[in-house]
Order: sequence, then structure tokens, then C-alpha cells
Amino acid sequence: MKFLFITLYDHIATGCRELMGFLTMRGHQCTLVHFKSHAGKHQTPRGQELEPSEVPGMEYGSLRRILPLGDSYHPFPKLVTQREIDLLCDIIAEERPALIGFTLLSSFIHVAKKVSPAIKERFPDIPLAWGGIHAMFMPEESLRYADIACVGEGERALEEFAADPSRTDIKNLWFKKDGQIIRNERRPLEQDLDSLHFHCIGHTREVLIEDGEARELTMQSDPDFFRYNYYVSTQRGCAFKCSYCTHGVMRDWRVGGGAYLRRHSPEWMLRQLEKDNARLKLDFLHFMDDVFLLDPKWVREFLDGYKKRIGVPFWCYIYPVHNVHEMLEWGRDAGLVCVNIGIQSGSEFIKQKIFDRHYTNEAMKAMCWRCRELGIQMHYDILCNNPYEDECHLRETVEFLLELPKADIIHTFPLCDFPGLRINTLNYPRYDLPGELRLFYSLMYQLTRHPDVSDQVIRELCGNEHYKRNPEELGRLIHILMKPILYEEGSKENSHAGLMSATPRPPAAPSLAGRARRKLGQIAREAVRAARSIGSRGGNGSA
Repeated sequence: MKFLFITLYDHIATGCRELMGFLTMRGHQCTLVHFKSHAGKHQTPRGQELEPSEVPGMEYGSLRRILPLGDSYHPFPKLVTQREIDLLCDIIAEERPALIGFTLLSSFIHVAKKVSPAIKERFPDIPLAWGGIHAMFMPEESLRYADIACVGEGERALEEFAADPSRTDIKNLWFKKDGQIIRNERRPLEQDLDSLHFHCIGHTREVLIEDGEARELTMQSDPDFFRYNYYVSTQRGCAFKCSYCTHGVMRDWRVGGGAYLRRHSPEWMLRQLEKDNARLKLDFLHFMDDVFLLDPKWVREFLDGYKKRIGVPFWCYIYPVHNVHEMLEWGRDAGLVCVNIGIQSGSEFIKQKIFDRHYTNEAMKAMCWRCRELGIQMHYDILCNNPYEDECHLRETVEFLLELPKADIIHTFPLCDFPGLRINTLNYPRYDLPGELRLFYSLMYQLTRHPDVSDQVIRELCGNEHYKRNPEELGRLIHILMKPILYEEGSKENSHAGLMSATPRPPAAPSLAGRARRKLGQIAREAVRAARSIGSRGGNGSA
């Protein structure tokens, strides 16, 4: 059978590639269309970005680097044009697949709702399936636009569908037939991941639709696309159950017993990486596991083999688990050069009671400082737009960041109110803070990583009421100050296979950055004087 898969703002497509690897090894033909690249890949000119209201949580605090960059924002998703929809339909017409599959996140559901009717209008006889997290959580809504919703792992389900497309009783698939929804039960999770196939990268036709053009991606014409976008997972599931994460819900969907967290064997994984390394000549590798350094026995066996047989620098996510310091040492010896760390919040209350993350700030701090000692680059993730946070919790996050080694990059992401997540049901007070105040603190988070801005200046700036009401003014000033750092990151990222996606920018003139730094100091001093003046008159000081 011929399948055509479409990703939305996700040219990495880790899950889709795993599914394609399984299907191609069973003799099926797959085509992969990347309908626009990852949302964080490029800066987007003003006027060409999606409206914030179209993307859940995009209003404030969502920019990976929150700073406005002159005439552009980074990384607002680019608008979809009618020409791009037409190009997608033209590719479908060329391929004439037996099934069209969308894999999507809830963040871009509005794009799928716009594109799917255009596909169905032109190809009414080809079944359209929605898969990915949104289809799993919202299958009924998905079936308003699609014929099939995949509500679990897709390999075995699509294998059965390919054997007999007339069936509507396939586990993990819901069908819409004659206006009625056929709800099939979920199947047990695949326990033996080694029985599946490795991801498919560079083996099938791939097309990128971007900026009104369709670009064929081949190993001959675009070898760097495949080398620089090499992301792989060694496991499925997660050991933790954070309240804002889909894993906290999906682990309760299991049927038939079996583990939720499953992992390939070290030897199987090493053999697959050896094949791809020989073919692609990798110079950097991204492990997408939710927590890569988890089980010391597995990690030690894998990293010993990785150092001898792969030897490529790599990046991964880490968490303050038991023995993480020892595993960091093994990782550094095997080529670990960068880690992503989910700080999320510096408030113990928010972290433990709201997010259901049960470690202490001291454990996180110790892990981060061990990374610094080992020379490992650190990227911190922080969740913004949290309705359970009052200003005191935002200030606690600033204070905690000041206790950590300065991050190489700080990512600020929105806490999105998606249906079905446990965080939506918590019985704690919610605070309707102004969006400007949330943006102000997102800027403060970014400022903590600047090497020349003192902790005292940051703490004093946190009391500036004018900039709390007008954070865009402060953002422009901070952007001037951060420009040399952004340029350095862009050059560094390009040198190791596009580790992140910053676009190199010319460094700001030293005098300009210096003036910005002096201006920040002046603002901080004025805030302190104003607070003392109010206090001396018997009023309340700034927050």
C-alpha cells in the first residue's frame, strides 16, 4: 500500500519516521511531506506570522527567546498560504496514496482544520487519517475533519489497515462511516521495541513546503538536511507523570498490562546508529527521550558502546534522578556536549504541588553545577502563562535562576490549557495576572543568563513598576544587550549540526551594548530610589 504522511511545522518528525520505518520494512511505500518547517526554525517577519490567538498560549511568554527582534519575532509560526495548500494537493495528486495521514500537535490544530477540508474536497475518495497527540486526546473533534483517528501507537494498526482497508474494527483506530463514529478499543502497548524497525530517514521521498515553494529533499541534493536534523529516541513513554504533560494521562490508558516506559536494548540501538552513521556521516546527534540519563545500567552499557562504535557528540534531556552525576560523567566521556534541563519553575510550591515534579531545588542546583564543572552546555526550559502562579512565584523563579550556573540558552514555553491534562483539574487558586507582567518576568528570565548583568541589577529591575506595565520597552533594551550573545550562539549552533535554530546576526557595536548595560543599571537604581521614597512616606514598596 502507498501511504503519504504530512507533518505540520515539524520537519524533525521523529514519531512519523518511526512509523514509516515499520511500514517500509513490510513492503509499503511511504512519502513524507513537511508542511512548513519547525515553528522555531526561522525568524518570522511581522505581518507574516500566525495571529497569537490562533495558537494556544501564544499570547505571552511563548517565544523561545522572548525578545522582539526589530521587525520580526522568533519563533512565531509562519502563515499558511493558498499556494502552499495547492502545492500539497499537487503532490498528493502525483502520489495517489491509498491513505493520507496527518501527524499533529494541538498547537497547530487550526492549520489542520484549514488544510484538511481542501484535501478532502480535491480527493474525496482517499481516506484521511489524523494521528499524533491531538488525535489521541480529541478523537471526536479530529473526526469532524478526518475519516480516521489514530488513538494509540500506529504501527500494528496501519499494518492491519493495509492488509484490508475495508475493515473498521481495527484497535487503536476510530472511524467515521456514514456520519457515525466507530470507537474501537485501544490495543496493548508494544513491549518489545526491538521488534519494530528503526526510523526512516533518507530512504523515501521527502518534500518540504515552505515560503510558497515545494522543495524535494534527497540525500544527493540535501545531505545536510538529513545530517543536521538527525533526532532519535531510544524509548517510548516516560518515567514521570508531570501534571502538564500528556504522559501523565496516557499512562492510565494502558490496556492488557505491560510497562508504560519501554526502551530498545543497547545493542539493538547501537547497530541502528552504526548503519545510519556510515550512511549519513553524522557529526551531531540528538536523543529525544524525555529523560535520557535514567537507568544507570542501561546508560552505562549503551554509552560504553557508543563511545567505541559511534563517537559523535550528542545532546539529550536530563532530570535530577538518582545517580545522575555519575551518568553525566559517563556521558561527557562518551561525547555529551549539551543538555536540555526542564527547570519549569523555581517555586517549590509550583514545582511539587502544581507540576507534580518531586525533587528539591537543591537537587536541581547540584545537577546543573555538575554540568558546568564537566563543561557541558546547558539549555534551561521554563514554563510561562501558568494560571496558578502569582507574582511571588514568578519572582522565585528569577531568584532560583540566579542561584544556578548561567544558562547558555533559556527557552520560555507557554503552559497551554489543552483538554484532558491533569493540571486543568487542580483545586488551587488561579491568578489572572496581566499579560504584560508575565512578559516582563519572561524577559527577566532571559536576562539572568547575560554574563555582564549582575544579580543585584536583576533583583532591582524586578521592582520597576513602569517596565512591568510596559515590558516591550524593556525588551528592546535587552535585545540590544543580548545581540552579541545571540550572534555567538548562532555561530556555535551552526557549527554542530544546527543544535538549536538561531539565525546568526551581526554583533551589536560594543558601545551600543555598553550603553544598554549602563541604561539597565540606571533603571535598576531609579527603581530602588523610587521604592525607598515610597517607603519613607509610609507607603508599600514595590513587589
